[in-house]
Amino acid sequence: GKVMAQAIVSQAGDGGGVVLDFTPPEGVKIMQAVAQQGLIDKVKWGSSTPLNDTSVPDAVGEQWENKMFINAELALLDSNGPDMQLYRAINKKYSPDNPLGSFGQMGFVAAKVFTDTVLELPEDQLNKEGINEAILNIKGFKTDILCKPWYFQKMKLHVPNNTDRTVTPKDGKMVEAEGCTDIPDSYPDMKYVREFEAQNDVNK
Repeated sequence: GKVMAQAIVSQAGDGGGVVLDFTPPEGVKIMQAVAQQGLIDKVKWGSSTPLNDTSVPDAVGEQWENKMFINAELALLDSNGPDMQLYRAINKKYSPDNPLGSFGQMGFVAAKVFTDTVLELPEDQLNKEGINEAILNIKGFKTDILCKPWYFQKMKLHVPNNTDRTVTPKDGKMVEAEGCTDIPDSYPDMKYVREFEAQNDVNK
């Protein structure tokens, strides 16, 4: 951890930026090593989604508040929408030793999208063809776990979750640093996806 912490800070250079892309156990080790060596303020820190996990804030401590900004593709882990309440209840019942986090939210949303879609099908379509067709025509799936409705269509690129928020550790939990924000369509992939959304009415 210590050697890696020094290496990444030195590569970024003073005032540069570092984006971590690790699961919580590895990411936390690096953050702890960075803190121990007094390197937090040398660079700006960001992280991909996995560090948005209830085990992280206490593990890294208050010195990381407003210093580490994590891309949270889904709802705040303590938010109280109906699907977040259901996700926490299911996690508590079936996987109580696992902290809440983005991976759990994603699995829950995927299962809910599939279940809700199949439950709406008439009995004569409950076969491989009927189910596959229904999945390829999901539009406007609303859940409080995502910033905007989700869809699944026949597309060359599939990025329906293209709006997200940013969180930072504070007082033992992840808090919102920036609310739901569109991922910029300066990326060619996003241009295609946004045009598809505009033309095909899939978000409503």
